[in-house]
Amino acid sequence: MSGPQIIAGNDWREQLVAQVNPADSPAIFFVDSALADAPLVAELADQFNAQIVLHQGEPSEAQVDGLAERLRGKAGVPLFLVGGGAVLDAGKAAACIAGGDAGAAHYQLAANHLPKPPGPIIAMPTTSGTGSEVTAISVVSDNAGSKKWLYGAPLVPSLAVLVPELTLSAPPLVKLFCGLDAFVHALEAASGKNNSDQVVALSAQAIPAILDTLADAVAGDVEAAAQMQIASMQAGRAIDMGGTTIGHCLGHALGSVCKVPHGKAVALATEVTLETSMRATPQAFAQIEQAVDRGSILDAWQGLVERLGATNFEFTASTDQAAKVAQAALLPENQPMRNSTQHWFDDAAIAQARRWSMRVRCATESVRPLLRGRIQRS
Repeated sequence: MSGPQIIAGNDWREQLVAQVNPADSPAIFFVDSALADAPLVAELADQFNAQIVLHQGEPSEAQVDGLAERLRGKAGVPLFLVGGGAVLDAGKAAACIAGGDAGAAHYQLAANHLPKPPGPIIAMPTTSGTGSEVTAISVVSDNAGSKKWLYGAPLVPSLAVLVPELTLSAPPLVKLFCGLDAFVHALEAASGKNNSDQVVALSAQAIPAILDTLADAVAGDVEAAAQMQIASMQAGRAIDMGGTTIGHCLGHALGSVCKVPHGKAVALATEVTLETSMRATPQAFAQIEQAVDRGSILDAWQGLVERLGATNFEFTASTDQAAKVAQAALLPENQPMRNSTQHWFDDAAIAQARRWSMRVRCATESVRPLLRGRIQRS
C-alpha cells in the first residue's frame, strides 16, 4: 500500500501550491476548533478560497456522516484536514464515505470496501502522535461510544504536509501523550506478529528520535517539533504495515469506556503490559532493541516517562468503569490488536484490568511502582 507524498521543509508552501493549484477549485478546510483563529489557517484558507468547517472532540459516526454529506457531489474539491488525530481520522473517513451512499456504520471493522474520496485529501497534522496523515485507518466512535476502526487504501491522504509550527500551540500534555502514542506505535509494530524488516527499520528511526526530542518538543522547541513530526510519520507508516498490539487493545477499551484521550490511554496501557510482554516473549523485542541500540526498550520507555514526569500519569476509575474496561477489551473490534501480540494475554489477564485501572493513580509518591507492568496470568 503506497503512502502519501510528503511535503516538508521551509518551502512547504511552494511545494503545496505546486501540487494543489488554488485556482482549480474552492477547497474545504476541516479544522480543529482550537485553531479557528490561527493566522496560518486563515491565510491558507484565503489562499485556497476555502470554506472552513470546524471540528471538536473525538470523531463520531454522526460527525463523520455529517461531513460526508457536505462533501458528496463535490468531485475534485480538495479537502484539507488541519488538526490532530481526531480531525484527520474523521476527515479521512468522511471523504471516503462521501464517495458512496452509505454511512460510517456500513464500513466499520472493514465490513465493506471503502469508496474512493471525490477529491484529494491533504493532511496537515497539528500533533505528532497518531501518524494518521500516512495511514490507511481511521478510528471513529459508534453511536454507543465504542471505538471502531475503518480500514482501506482510500483512507491514505494524497498529501501529508508537515509544518512543525502548527504543533507548537498544542497544550504540553497533549504533546506529551501524543509523543508517547507515537513511541508505542513504533514499538508495537516492530514487536508484534506482523512485523517485518521494513517495519523494524522505520521503528528504529522513530524511537531514538522520540527519546531524544520529545521532552524538548513538549517545551516548545520548533526544531524538536520538526523531528517529532518525522518520527510520528515513520511510526504511522510502521503501524500501517505491522499493526498494533496489546497496548492499543486496552487503550481503545479505556478510551471507549472512560473517555481517556487516546494518547494517554495507550500510554497507561503500555505501562501495565510492557514489562509482562518483555519478560514472557523477549525474542519479540530483540530485533527492535538491536536496531535501536539504546539498551533495554523497557528501560528506555520508563526513562522517557520519568523525564516527562511520572505524575502526569493520573487515572482513576470507578469499580463499574474498571470492569467495563476489561469487558470492552474483549470486544471484536479490539481482538486484532490483542491477537497480534506475541505474548498471549488471556481473558483472565485482561480481566485484571479491573485491578490496574483502579490502581493507576497519583495519590501518593509511590506511583511509579504501581505503574509498572503487573498484569499476570491467573
